[in-house]
Amino acid sequence: MGRKMIEENLKKAAKVIREGGVVAFPTETLYGLAVDPMNSQALKRLLDIKGRDAAKGIPVIAASFKVVESHFILPAQYAGALQSIWPAALSVALRPGKKVPELLGGD
Repeated sequence: MGRKMIEENLKKAAKVIREGGVVAFPTETLYGLAVDPMNSQALKRLLDIKGRDAAKGIPVIAASFKVVESHFILPAQYAGALQSIWPAALSVALRPGKKVPELLGGD
């Protein structure tokens, strides 16, 4: 796939996400589904598509440590360590902050 086609597809995907839609994308091992995590309607669509119980919450991929700090409750004792290794291939379970839609955090 040429660079121009990739850029066009990324622009289309971004538009769908901005409008509250769901985008499927390939990863190295499976397909992922992406939505705007701050859009409650998009989160509902995602849960419906996946048949996922809202109580389980939804995993989030954060683009930067700043996003994590501004949207999730980050215990002070972990902040320095996480910031020093970010970005990294790791999973961290954090409680969502007040800005985050309820559906994202589950129970």
